[in-house]
Amino acid sequence: MVAIYTVYLDTYFIENVLLDATVLILTTLVWDKRVKWKRILAASVTGALLACGFLLVQIRGGRSVGFCNLLQGYVVLKIAYRGSKASKLLRGALYFYTISFVYIKVYEKMRMELEELHGLVISAAVLVLLGVAVVYLRYCKRKDTEDVYCDVEILSGGKKIQVRALYDTGNILREPVSGKPVSIVEKALMEEAGGLEQNNDCTYIPFHSIGEENGVLMGIEVDGLKIWKRDECIERYCEMVALYDGQLSTDGRFRMILHQELL
Repeated sequence: MVAIYTVYLDTYFIENVLLDATVLILTTLVWDKRVKWKRILAASVTGALLACGFLLVQIRGGRSVGFCNLLQGYVVLKIAYRGSKASKLLRGALYFYTISFVYIKVYEKMRMELEELHGLVISAAVLVLLGVAVVYLRYCKRKDTEDVYCDVEILSGGKKIQVRALYDTGNILREPVSGKPVSIVEKALMEEAGGLEQNNDCTYIPFHSIGEENGVLMGIEVDGLKIWKRDECIERYCEMVALYDGQLSTDGRFRMILHQELL
């Protein structure tokens, strides 16, 4: 017996637009990448049109499903994340196809269990579930990020310098004479804010890092540090900071590295 299936292209098109748009949004959230909404919309509509076209080709015995899905995904990603490097686009593709695979499996399971419901209703339910899961993962990631970064106010030379700092448990620098813990701050930041104008006392702090076995940083004693960790403010006085001649982070996310003992 030959099985006959009825496919409504309008419903199929809407399902694919919703699917592509939601998967792209979830991919963007997981990837932590900024993208314009009009690109997501354009990519979703294009992906849905391709899906309808590939469906007709497959019905007539054309290309395989796997090839069509790969081509559709490539076009959708290129439109949504235009300008991304190949290596980064590959990472995005991994997120995109993983989320799509999870969607398909959950959809098939729910379709078997809830046969009486319309396909669009099940699609919407699955997408909502995936959205909640991704938002929760983003929340956990952001919470972990809050534990890594904190806001610091440096008091030096009569100046108050605001800076975003990384709390690094691997920073074990100490001033060789007093044994005080040493945090690291970008020298340019201190110069821009005038934090070095009235601070003539300096010392030299040896350090070891990858590619620098016998490095030396110039260190100064600042009047104090105010460290905000969530709702708590920690005040430290007469603390040592080493001046780093360069950028501590490539994206400018932080300009100071706190010593592990300061929190």
